[in-house]
Amino acid sequence: MAPGISSFALTKKQLYALANERNINTEFGISHPYDGIEGVLRNLRVRDLNQGLDASNQIDLEERRSAFGKNQWSGTKLDRQATVLRNGKIQQIPIVEVVVGDVCQIKAGDKLWADGLVIESRDLKIDESGLIGEADFVNIRIGVMILADTDVKHGTGKMVVTGVGIYTLTGAIDWIMGHVSRD
Repeated sequence: MAPGISSFALTKKQLYALANERNINTEFGISHPYDGIEGVLRNLRVRDLNQGLDASNQIDLEERRSAFGKNQWSGTKLDRQATVLRNGKIQQIPIVEVVVGDVCQIKAGDKLWADGLVIESRDLKIDESGLIGEADFVNIRIGVMILADTDVKHGTGKMVVTGVGIYTLTGAIDWIMGHVSRD
């Protein structure tokens, strides 16, 4: 594939807008432009939530990094690990290897390292006070976008990564504030 050309139906800009919107559920008969959760997953080429991405397909992983960025910028703690589902197996990988489309397990005590679309929630509560100033923990249900740099305070769940590194909502704030560049 030529540099700058992507075979994904969503762009970084559209995923950033989804993170800003925070909820992609199709409630009350209102149609979401990406056809809800299933549409977002289809557009990100996430075919099987029980298998996750194919870890052996380095071309696909590199295409994801090229299209959506890497999960690294000056604020990234390189020693942190993520729990992802790849090839149907739960694995621990460095957060810098996480790509858009990864299916990730999250639990109480985790600090989120990517923006993501919640696809499973078991009493999931997030502390967003450091990012948006909300003092109370936020109950998270399926179809809600959760943001990097927030803390999981209760419960467990799964998310599909929709934004990494400088292309998360937190990364955009750092960029606007002049703390990082989008090189």
